[in-house]
Amino acid sequence: MTSSSNLELLAKATLQQLADRLESQTDLEIELNGLQLIIYDANQQTFLLNFHSPTNQLWLSSPVTGAHHFCLNGDVWTSTRSSHLLTEILSQDIHQLFKEIVNL
Repeated sequence: MTSSSNLELLAKATLQQLADRLESQTDLEIELNGLQLIIYDANQQTFLLNFHSPTNQLWLSSPVTGAHHFCLNGDVWTSTRSSHLLTEILSQDIHQLFKEIVNL
């Protein structure tokens, strides 16, 4: 079992990795502030991804598909509502909204 502090470190590493990949693959604005990642465009259409400490989950607010919660399952963040991965949902939503193809 992974402790809360280890989950927070893994979440921070995941957010950093996502930010790095998005910055290298898109023209979107990326802001990483600790355990919060904000992704937006010139029209201020915004995705918010943050670590929710009380539940040890990554939470995504998407203007395309709404709210999602992800638990760490092995080494991947998996939706609590389906078997979809964080990277799958985020990639699809970014593509749908911004027409950007990303490989997360």
